[in-house]
Amino acid sequence: MIHVASGLVLVFKLWLVTDALRRREAYYWPWIIFFVPLGGGVYFFLIKVDDYSLAWITEVFRKGPSVEDLQFQYRQTPSFSNRVALAGAFYRESSYPEAAEHYSEALEHEPRDPEVLYGLGLTRIAQENYPEAAGHLATLVEHDKAYRQYGAWPPLAYALFECGRSEECLAALKKLVEENPRIDHKMLLARYLGKVGKVEEAHDVLKETLSEHDRSPRFLRRRNFRNALQAKSMLKAIGHS
Repeated sequence: MIHVASGLVLVFKLWLVTDALRRREAYYWPWIIFFVPLGGGVYFFLIKVDDYSLAWITEVFRKGPSVEDLQFQYRQTPSFSNRVALAGAFYRESSYPEAAEHYSEALEHEPRDPEVLYGLGLTRIAQENYPEAAGHLATLVEHDKAYRQYGAWPPLAYALFECGRSEECLAALKKLVEENPRIDHKMLLARYLGKVGKVEEAHDVLKETLSEHDRSPRFLRRRNFRNALQAKSMLKAIGHS
């Protein structure tokens, strides 16, 4: 049993050392991992843990009221905020007609409310009503481009692409990259460039993105490590070295 445990510890340390070398972390990390007591644990919780999404933990503790509770609350107090909360609950339960009904009613009262525009846009995408979805999401980014950390732009691009407006889709993503040149935004632009057959342009975007990633500060390289790996895979997939 002791031999098995020792073997597992060795495998764990080798895995972490390989990860450190792959990331081009500071030269001392392999030594810490192998020779400092609990060094592997230190590396894991300081560096490696960033690779894993802990959003599911947040979702467990953030679970909101049920549709039934929100329906009762809305009947008691039919306010704008209660209607929007109810619409969001219907959307999360995949009850898209009901979500669309409440979002649409809310939109009549507050035509530029970002939460309503975003929720109705996503609902229309779920209903495959891409032209209407694109309209609502375009209005949202026009008035609040950074809403939800620029979260309205990817569904806007998807809706535009799905209703045959590929050039508008690319124009929107290029504007997004200008506004907020995050690595995931550039990868999204490259993905849609590839979809419309603009492979050379997609290649150039990915090459530039990876070059900027390699020159970025260490904490940014660490944060964007997984995206960089995906960008390298995308670059390989489109057939360029």
